[in-house]
Amino acid sequence: MQPNLNDMHAKLSLPLRFAIAIIIFFIALLLRVTIWPAEFGLTFITFYPATFLSFYLCGTKPGFLVTVLSAFSAFYISSSPYWIANISNENITAIAFFLACSWLMGYVLSKGYNLHNKLIDNEHNKFEEVDKQLLTTN
Repeated sequence: MQPNLNDMHAKLSLPLRFAIAIIIFFIALLLRVTIWPAEFGLTFITFYPATFLSFYLCGTKPGFLVTVLSAFSAFYISSSPYWIANISNENITAIAFFLACSWLMGYVLSKGYNLHNKLIDNEHNKFEEVDKQLLTTN
């Protein structure tokens, strides 16, 4: 039986979801450092998928944690000179864009999850009404 990943963030405890989110972040960081060195650019190439997966699999709070960790890591690792926190307009703009896009991802995923749950509840209510009507007509 396959696990239902859509409901994973609703069924697992919050500490476990944070642990999973941190593991996702460290995998993204490891991939970022080993496969795409800082000199190659593409600052957020592994952090966008990590943020999306964290929001989707672990929920809002772990997703925000991964977003903040990813933004700081990208800022620290990829800003020239590399491996030094360098505050510049270009870096601040890139981090702000990443944070805004990540917030939007989290917002869309949470709204989609809420709408999905409402649709399922409505469907269950309609089935219950049909069952009651069938029982009363017999």
